[in-house]
Amino acid sequence: MASLDTTQLILAVLAILIAAVVQASIGFGAGMIILPMLLWAGMEMGPILALMSGAVIAQLTVKLWHYRKEIPWRLVLWPVGIARLIGYVPGFALLWVLANSSTDIVKQAVGAMILVALGLQLGLRIKPREQLAQGWGWLAGFTGGVTAGAVGMGGPPLVLWVVAHDWPAKQARLFLWASFWFVMPIQIVVLVMMFEPATQLKMAGIGALTLPIAMLGTAAGLWLGHRIPKRQLRWAMIALLLVLGVTSLVEPML
Repeated sequence: MASLDTTQLILAVLAILIAAVVQASIGFGAGMIILPMLLWAGMEMGPILALMSGAVIAQLTVKLWHYRKEIPWRLVLWPVGIARLIGYVPGFALLWVLANSSTDIVKQAVGAMILVALGLQLGLRIKPREQLAQGWGWLAGFTGGVTAGAVGMGGPPLVLWVVAHDWPAKQARLFLWASFWFVMPIQIVVLVMMFEPATQLKMAGIGALTLPIAMLGTAAGLWLGHRIPKRQLRWAMIALLLVLGVTSLVEPML
């Protein structure tokens, strides 16, 4: 796919807007929104992931530049960051398998991944503590690398690991932002090598250009967060993700 048609471009912008609202509201879920919506629009996995990567780099560069002196880089890189890079190896192998599979199989794999991620977010009751065994960091990073490489959903394992720490909200956000940001250039390079280079670079550029849309969605999500009770807003956003996951899983069977 060398370019986006008008419908796909509109859906891509809409998906990024909705994803930004959800991410700002409940702290996760951007990839769970964008990927199924663009698969339904007829786009392929490679271009979708390039679009997402470009959008993430643009958004997080703006945020991290503002807090550049406060980023806990040592914590970001070890052990979670290194483990995530290792997890990318099998993750990209899975992406190659999915990219060469039928659209129905890809949709079902994405739907299953969304439901598993939601199940972990809702089912695990984690008691925050000051410090975790290093092995949990390796597990979270590796799992996040596999899922990020395969379907662009590396957030849930890292979010669960962060929630298990009794960190202030600002430290948690900076850790997650930096963790996602530093691997995105690597992801784009691999996508360019795996798929048609010109298309991947173009899609990453389009993703970066959606920065104003993403910032608008973030502002809307924060605005909702101040006006709707947090519990109700969280369940509304989770319900949206659940509908997307179930639809992606079941629709190919119907």
